[in-house]
Amino acid sequence: MPKPVFHSEKIHAATGQPIIHDVVSIKNNKGYKLREVIDPSGKPVNRTRKALNKKEVRHIMNGQFLPGLWKGCGSGSDRGSLSRKKSQRKTRR
Repeated sequence: MPKPVFHSEKIHAATGQPIIHDVVSIKNNKGYKLREVIDPSGKPVNRTRKALNKKEVRHIMNGQFLPGLWKGCGSGSDRGSLSRKKSQRKTRR
């Protein structure tokens, strides 16, 4: 019996914005999600690869929508929140 395989790639390009390349790949019930940010000249700026957990694999293989799949991958709408971490002040006043 063949093992379940899933592979999907999406490229989102808007004028004047960085290009976002999303990849989801599953083989043998294990997989990863990959997000690359590419600047308008074609050079990769950021690359984030994370393993999919069991819930994500189950939803993807059943064709169900999974809200927040790309949250925490460091680009897109949540990119600003990751880069602007507030530091704690250690000195006394």
